[in-house]
Amino acid sequence: MMRSTFFAASVIGTVLSGIAPSAHAEGGSPTATSREASHQRTTAMKISIRVQDKVITATLTDNATSRDFVSLLPMSLTLEDYAATEKVSDLPRKLSTEGAPAGSTPTVGDIAYYAPWGNLAIFYKDFTSKH
Repeated sequence: MMRSTFFAASVIGTVLSGIAPSAHAEGGSPTATSREASHQRTTAMKISIRVQDKVITATLTDNATSRDFVSLLPMSLTLEDYAATEKVSDLPRKLSTEGAPAGSTPTVGDIAYYAPWGNLAIFYKDFTSKH
């Protein structure tokens, strides 16, 4: 199954109870972890994600999906493991996918929106499609 991602993020710091993203620690330079982020040079949006007593910063690519997601903040989500690759949660409503690519291949630290299910995904392992 191809995971369609519509916003990408660089996650800074330690993510979700032992999940280690491929970005620099707080105070370092963020590293773009998706092909879309490296190809798209636009204004980025920063958000904070709190997991228990840890706060991480994510930089969202500035697009319609990210702006729609940010309009829902603040919110609390319960994350569940999916396929030993990502933490996922349903969002309160579907997000805009205007101008979004048909899909991508997320890597560790990416935050994505999977439009068919309407959920948020935070990747702690690289995604590989099994055709």
